[in-house]
Amino acid sequence: MTALVLVWAFLLLSFTKCQSQGVACRAPSVCRNITLSLLCGRVLQCRTNAREYPAIQPSFVAKEWWIRLHVQYVAETLARGDSIRTVFLGDSIAETLRGTCSGSSNCTIANGCPEVFKEFFDPSVASILGVGGDRTQNLLWRLQNGEVHRLNPKDVVILIGINNLLQGFSWEETALGVSAVTEMTMQLLPNSRVALVGVLPQYLQPALNKNISALNGLLTEMVETIGLPHRLHLVNCAEVFTTEDTERQAVLFSDKLHPSPAGFREMFEACLVPALRPPPSGETLIEF
Repeated sequence: MTALVLVWAFLLLSFTKCQSQGVACRAPSVCRNITLSLLCGRVLQCRTNAREYPAIQPSFVAKEWWIRLHVQYVAETLARGDSIRTVFLGDSIAETLRGTCSGSSNCTIANGCPEVFKEFFDPSVASILGVGGDRTQNLLWRLQNGEVHRLNPKDVVILIGINNLLQGFSWEETALGVSAVTEMTMQLLPNSRVALVGVLPQYLQPALNKNISALNGLLTEMVETIGLPHRLHLVNCAEVFTTEDTERQAVLFSDKLHPSPAGFREMFEACLVPALRPPPSGETLIEF
């Protein structure tokens, strides 16, 4: 009980600090507004009040395991900040690379995933900040409340958005949420190159993949419109996981949603790791 009280005290302190900073508590605007302008007049009925879009309103999850995991990540960041060169931000797809589900090591879908991660990334200089079930608004809250403070990584990988779609959010609003996460990441980590991974196909709800494709297309337009290739690029790994062959799906996925070790290996080899290669020498990092 005492530990939980301390956790809630930490959260209250974080929220109070955020409130006192004013602008830091508001949802990002540049990426969001670019995405909104691309959507307006086409498919989305535009709303003047940003609060009408829950996907861009930072919010925490009032569950003990979620709060404990957030506090754990903040502590890891404070302890390892100077050494971290690569950061993964996201939901359970990112978290399985730690070998956990919702903070628990009793997680069959994560079996073998940390070992594959170690084939491509050095754990001593990498940080995985994934939380099972997180939507864009939850990741926004975590970013605002200390999980990346004091970090100065070379690369940041964002894996977020699928839970918004699975929980009934439109692909348009999900795009706004992903855009808000992207911009906040770029603001908080101004020296980092951000790899925004498009939402991966899944086979829990196959009909949803049409919305995933539309979402990724919109995010591609956003990144191209922003035009800062040395700060932000979209990494679309959909081809790795797109298949109608159920046997192939069983190889690539642990549960039709989360990549299996084999799926992650193909994703890293064919898609993500090549995208993280440094830009050509002599290019200048553009300020955001």
